[in-house]
Amino acid sequence: MAYRRRKYLVNKAYQFRYSLFLIFLIMVLFLIVAISTYYLVYPILSKQFLGAITEKQANAVATRLIFFYLIETLIFIIFTLILAILFSHRVVGPVNRFTALVDRIKEGDYSIRIHLREHDEFKKLADSLNELFIKIENDFKKIKEIIEDIRKKAEHIEDEVLKENIISKLDEIKRELS
Repeated sequence: MAYRRRKYLVNKAYQFRYSLFLIFLIMVLFLIVAISTYYLVYPILSKQFLGAITEKQANAVATRLIFFYLIETLIFIIFTLILAILFSHRVVGPVNRFTALVDRIKEGDYSIRIHLREHDEFKKLADSLNELFIKIENDFKKIKEIIEDIRKKAEHIEDEVLKENIISKLDEIKRELS
Protein backbone atom coordinates (compact mmCIF):
# COMPACT_ATOMS: atom_id res chain seq x y z
CA MET A 1 0.00 0.00 0.00
CA ALA A 2 1.53 3.32 -1.07
CA TYR A 3 -0.06 5.59 1.52
CA ARG A 4 0.40 3.94 4.88
CA ARG A 5 -0.52 5.62 8.13
CA ARG A 6 2.44 7.03 9.95
CA LYS A 7 0.60 9.25 12.42
CA TYR A 8 -2.83 8.45 13.77
CA LEU A 9 -3.35 11.79 15.52
CA VAL A 10 -3.18 14.20 12.59
CA ASN A 11 -5.72 16.70 13.91
CA LYS A 12 -5.51 16.24 17.66
CA ALA A 13 -8.17 18.82 18.55
CA TYR A 14 -10.85 17.26 16.34
CA GLN A 15 -9.93 13.69 17.18
CA PHE A 16 -9.87 14.50 20.91
CA ARG A 17 -13.32 16.16 20.76
CA TYR A 18 -14.70 13.23 18.76
CA SER A 19 -13.28 10.70 21.24
CA LEU A 20 -14.56 12.66 24.24
CA PHE A 21 -18.02 12.80 22.70
CA LEU A 22 -18.07 9.02 22.28
CA ILE A 23 -16.74 8.48 25.81
CA PHE A 24 -19.43 10.83 27.14
CA LEU A 25 -22.09 8.75 25.38
CA ILE A 26 -20.66 5.57 26.87
CA MET A 27 -20.62 7.08 30.36
CA VAL A 28 -24.25 8.15 30.01
CA LEU A 29 -25.12 4.64 28.88
CA PHE A 30 -23.20 3.20 31.84
CA LEU A 31 -25.06 5.43 34.28
CA ILE A 32 -28.41 4.50 32.79
CA VAL A 33 -27.62 0.77 32.94
CA ALA A 34 -26.15 0.98 36.47
CA ILE A 35 -29.04 2.99 37.89
CA SER A 36 -31.61 0.82 36.11
CA THR A 37 -29.94 -2.33 37.37
CA TYR A 38 -29.77 -1.04 40.91
CA TYR A 39 -33.41 0.04 41.01
CA LEU A 40 -34.64 -3.11 39.24
CA VAL A 41 -32.45 -5.77 40.87
CA TYR A 42 -32.21 -4.48 44.45
CA PRO A 43 -35.98 -4.51 45.15
CA ILE A 44 -36.35 -7.96 43.58
CA LEU A 45 -33.46 -9.35 45.62
CA SER A 46 -34.69 -7.85 48.86
CA LYS A 47 -38.33 -9.03 48.37
CA GLN A 48 -37.65 -12.43 46.86
CA PHE A 49 -35.03 -13.45 49.35
CA LEU A 50 -36.53 -11.55 52.28
CA GLY A 51 -35.62 -14.08 54.91
CA ALA A 52 -32.73 -15.80 53.12
CA ILE A 53 -30.66 -12.75 52.22
CA THR A 54 -29.85 -9.77 54.37
CA GLU A 55 -29.90 -6.18 53.26
CA LYS A 56 -26.12 -6.19 53.53
CA GLN A 57 -25.91 -9.17 51.13
CA ALA A 58 -28.34 -7.49 48.70
CA ASN A 59 -26.19 -4.35 48.78
CA ALA A 60 -23.09 -6.48 48.15
CA VAL A 61 -24.71 -8.09 45.08
CA ALA A 62 -25.81 -4.68 43.75
CA THR A 63 -22.33 -3.27 44.40
CA ARG A 64 -20.72 -6.20 42.55
CA LEU A 65 -23.06 -5.69 39.61
CA ILE A 66 -22.22 -1.99 39.44
CA PHE A 67 -18.50 -2.78 39.77
CA PHE A 68 -18.83 -5.34 36.95
CA TYR A 69 -20.59 -2.73 34.78
CA LEU A 70 -17.87 -0.22 35.60
CA ILE A 71 -15.09 -2.62 34.54
CA GLU A 72 -16.97 -3.47 31.35
CA THR A 73 -17.50 0.22 30.67
CA LEU A 74 -13.81 1.04 31.16
CA ILE A 75 -12.81 -1.75 28.77
CA PHE A 76 -15.42 -0.52 26.30
CA ILE A 77 -14.16 3.08 26.66
CA ILE A 78 -10.61 2.00 25.82
CA PHE A 79 -11.85 -0.02 22.86
CA THR A 80 -14.02 2.88 21.70
CA LEU A 81 -11.16 5.36 22.10
CA ILE A 82 -8.94 3.25 19.84
CA LEU A 83 -11.71 2.86 17.26
CA ALA A 84 -12.55 6.58 17.45
CA ILE A 85 -8.95 7.52 16.71
CA LEU A 86 -8.74 5.03 13.83
CA PHE A 87 -12.07 6.11 12.33
CA SER A 88 -11.50 9.83 12.80
CA HIS A 89 -8.12 9.40 11.12
CA ARG A 90 -9.94 8.18 8.02
CA VAL A 91 -11.86 11.45 8.00
CA VAL A 92 -9.25 13.91 9.26
CA GLY A 93 -6.47 12.60 7.00
CA PRO A 94 -8.37 13.36 3.77
CA VAL A 95 -9.57 16.72 5.12
CA ASN A 96 -5.95 17.67 5.81
CA ARG A 97 -4.98 16.56 2.30
CA PHE A 98 -7.81 18.65 0.80
CA THR A 99 -6.65 21.67 2.81
CA ALA A 100 -3.05 21.27 1.64
CA LEU A 101 -4.30 20.85 -1.91
CA VAL A 102 -6.32 24.08 -1.78
CA ASP A 103 -3.23 25.90 -0.47
CA ARG A 104 -1.17 24.64 -3.43
CA ILE A 105 -3.91 25.64 -5.86
CA LYS A 106 -3.90 29.16 -4.40
CA GLU A 107 -0.19 29.24 -5.27
CA GLY A 108 -1.03 28.31 -8.88
CA ASP A 109 -0.06 24.63 -8.91
CA TYR A 110 -2.83 22.82 -10.81
CA SER A 111 -0.82 19.69 -11.56
CA ILE A 112 -1.46 18.17 -8.16
CA ARG A 113 -3.69 15.18 -7.55
CA ILE A 114 -5.27 13.79 -4.40
CA HIS A 115 -4.25 10.27 -3.44
CA LEU A 116 -6.16 8.73 -0.54
CA ARG A 117 -5.60 5.48 1.27
CA GLU A 118 -7.83 2.54 0.44
CA HIS A 119 -10.15 2.86 3.45
CA ASP A 120 -10.21 6.67 3.73
CA GLU A 121 -13.49 8.52 3.52
CA PHE A 122 -14.26 11.02 0.70
CA LYS A 123 -12.79 8.91 -2.13
CA LYS A 124 -15.58 9.99 -4.49
CA LEU A 125 -14.92 13.65 -3.66
CA ALA A 126 -11.19 13.13 -4.26
CA ASP A 127 -11.89 11.55 -7.66
CA SER A 128 -14.18 14.43 -8.64
CA LEU A 129 -11.61 17.00 -7.53
CA ASN A 130 -8.88 15.22 -9.50
CA GLU A 131 -11.07 15.36 -12.62
CA LEU A 132 -11.69 19.06 -11.97
CA PHE A 133 -7.96 19.76 -11.60
CA ILE A 134 -7.20 17.92 -14.85
CA LYS A 135 -9.80 20.09 -16.61
CA ILE A 136 -8.45 23.29 -15.05
CA GLU A 137 -4.89 22.33 -15.94
CA ASN A 138 -5.89 21.59 -19.56
CA ASP A 139 -7.86 24.84 -19.78
CA PHE A 140 -4.85 26.79 -18.48
CA LYS A 141 -2.62 25.12 -21.07
CA LYS A 142 -5.07 26.14 -23.81
CA ILE A 143 -5.22 29.70 -22.47
CA LYS A 144 -1.41 29.88 -22.38
CA GLU A 145 -1.26 28.61 -25.98
CA ILE A 146 -3.82 31.22 -27.07
CA ILE A 147 -1.90 33.97 -25.26
CA GLU A 148 1.37 32.83 -26.88
CA ASP A 149 -0.31 32.78 -30.30
CA ILE A 150 -1.70 36.30 -29.74
CA ARG A 151 1.75 37.49 -28.58
CA LYS A 152 3.37 36.11 -31.75
CA LYS A 153 0.71 37.72 -33.94
CA ALA A 154 1.16 41.02 -32.10
CA GLU A 155 4.93 40.85 -32.67
CA HIS A 156 4.31 40.09 -36.33
CA ILE A 157 1.91 43.02 -36.62
CA GLU A 158 4.42 45.23 -34.83
CA ASP A 159 7.14 44.11 -37.24
CA GLU A 160 4.83 44.83 -40.19
CA VAL A 161 3.97 48.26 -38.82
CA LEU A 162 7.66 49.01 -38.29
CA LYS A 163 8.45 47.87 -41.85
CA GLU A 164 5.67 50.05 -43.22
CA ASN A 165 6.93 53.00 -41.17
CA ILE A 166 10.45 52.44 -42.43
CA ILE A 167 9.25 52.12 -46.03
CA SER A 168 7.12 55.23 -45.72
CA LYS A 169 10.06 57.15 -44.16
CA LEU A 170 12.34 55.94 -46.96
CA ASP A 171 9.75 57.00 -49.54
CA GLU A 172 9.53 60.38 -47.84
CA ILE A 173 13.32 60.77 -47.86
CA LYS A 174 13.40 59.66 -51.50
CA ARG A 175 10.83 62.30 -52.43
CA GLU A 176 12.75 64.95 -50.56
CA LEU A 177 15.94 64.00 -52.34
CA SER A 178 14.36 64.00 -55.75
